[in-house]
Amino acid sequence: MSTPHRVGRFVKSSAGAVAAVVAVAALALGPGTTSVALAQSCGGCAGPAVGGAGPVRSWLKKGEFTFRLSQENEEKGRSYRGRRGVENDFSETLRIYRTAATFRYGVTDDWSAELELTHPRFDYSLTPPGGARRSRTFQSQGDTSLTIGRMFDLDGATAAESSHLPQDVIDAFTPRAMKANPRPESATLAIWGGLSLPTGHPEKPDPRIVTRDVSVSNLQTGTGTFDPILRTRLEIPRGDIRWFAEIGARFPVYENRYDYQTGHAEGLVVGASTPLAPTLRASLSMTYQRTARDQYKGDDAAVGGGRWIYGTPALAWDVTESATIDLSVRITAWRDVETKLSDSGHAIQAGLTLRF
Repeated sequence: MSTPHRVGRFVKSSAGAVAAVVAVAALALGPGTTSVALAQSCGGCAGPAVGGAGPVRSWLKKGEFTFRLSQENEEKGRSYRGRRGVENDFSETLRIYRTAATFRYGVTDDWSAELELTHPRFDYSLTPPGGARRSRTFQSQGDTSLTIGRMFDLDGATAAESSHLPQDVIDAFTPRAMKANPRPESATLAIWGGLSLPTGHPEKPDPRIVTRDVSVSNLQTGTGTFDPILRTRLEIPRGDIRWFAEIGARFPVYENRYDYQTGHAEGLVVGASTPLAPTLRASLSMTYQRTARDQYKGDDAAVGGGRWIYGTPALAWDVTESATIDLSVRITAWRDVETKLSDSGHAIQAGLTLRF
């Protein structure tokens, strides 16, 4: 999941701006060194709109059910503007922890329903000039996505028919999860659509700073609106390699009760997965992500917006026929941000999938 949000950052343009930034930081962080708040999540913190998920078999037969619990950790500690790194004026650090629980049910052999619950946490800290380091934590339940998917069988070819390998070799390297869910290895197209439900906690923006170039941070765990979600995934098995491509988007289409509208996000993933052993699979994917600027009363928020390219190697281990553990690293290969933003070089994700 992934669902998109914006990171607000400091921007230093003159001596007067620096003074304003320090004043805003002191106001936002308060007199203490640590506090806890419920807030909305930032678009820049949300990660890609779609994920590779190459090692994990995604489609279900009628009556089957899967539960996936995942955790992603990321630390944004370097500042960028455009495609270049710039000075991190106040030693700002944003640590992001995204927890997601995903439930998927096979309504029929060709229709599935999915519910995803999220819980983001943002640990933000900075050191103002001449002052002590200040920290603040934003955490709560995030937005919830509910989607329905339809799978289309594109060719009906079995694994044996599409491979040049002997059948006994194919059987030896067929992952346990696929043996437990035998389905013809044909090319498939899955189309998903639904809504992101506003179960997160939106905050009222500070009108004094939200559209100025001195905003401290605009962290949120929810958009405060019902947002359409669309996702399309193509999978093409050819021999022992499964190629996949996925396009996803989230479109907040109106302002929440605080006149704030989260920017839309789109993502494109392409990649392939292959078995390394009977219970071990590997995948490699590339993701292009675009995130638009948030808006307050029709004007662009002070920070956010950009384009990214990620590379994601991943491994999946079928511990049993009904349990799979996966691990991936999302590596930032390229970025072009519209304003000064903090970003990370990589994010680590681990997941556990159970099949019933």
